[in-house]
Amino acid sequence: MSVGDPYVQTYFLNCGFERRVSVVSQQVRGISLISALLALEDLRPGCKVAVLGGGIAGTSAAARAAYGGCHVTVYERNDDVLRRFSNSDRHLHARLFEWPEAGFDRHRSGLPILNWSDASARQVIRELRAQWSEWVSMYPPSPHCRSASGNGSIQVRKACGTLEVERGSPTVVERSPNSAGFERRAYDAVLLAVGFGEERTANFESDGGKVSLTGSYWQGPPQPLNREQSQTVLMSGTGDSALTD
Repeated sequence: MSVGDPYVQTYFLNCGFERRVSVVSQQVRGISLISALLALEDLRPGCKVAVLGGGIAGTSAAARAAYGGCHVTVYERNDDVLRRFSNSDRHLHARLFEWPEAGFDRHRSGLPILNWSDASARQVIRELRAQWSEWVSMYPPSPHCRSASGNGSIQVRKACGTLEVERGSPTVVERSPNSAGFERRAYDAVLLAVGFGEERTANFESDGGKVSLTGSYWQGPPQPLNREQSQTVLMSGTGDSALTD
């Protein structure tokens, strides 16, 4: 969706009001947004697109934009893209969350871009990274970024500094993490795919007193339930973690 004034041609991918926030739903949002912008001709072959965030949604959108003939720059603050879940052994399901609709028992995401199969999160990210590397190889950075030949390109800027989007124009300002310097780059569109970050510490009260939960759901093994006792379980959120449990 469009961010709106005073930001021009700037779009937000991770909408918190979605029915679910799973890996597949993030991919679908990224692919669908670019497809819609191309169909409306808000993007055309030869356009320059900045994608802020190299996660699930960002890489999916970037690949779709390059396929549509756009010249894409992906900004990622970490030293590699697709870092989320990369060290987790918890399971990711491609279509299980569509139950009871037909096709919920399929084990492939069925997407035209960055398709993947049910597996541990670590294995899914490994599969997605392999495909992403193929996309980057197929659409290497082009020195002629205004060519309307239909040949798109992908450039990835890893370990980047603080990013800002200017008001009034789709321009990205990157401030160096090690100096006072900065770099301005003008684009035809900017996509914000910054994600939700790691889980924060949760503080709440229970019968046993105050409890604090720290760390990511995706770190460590699942917590077993005692089937011999009646237990009340709170599932908070509509992402892969809550939906899976």
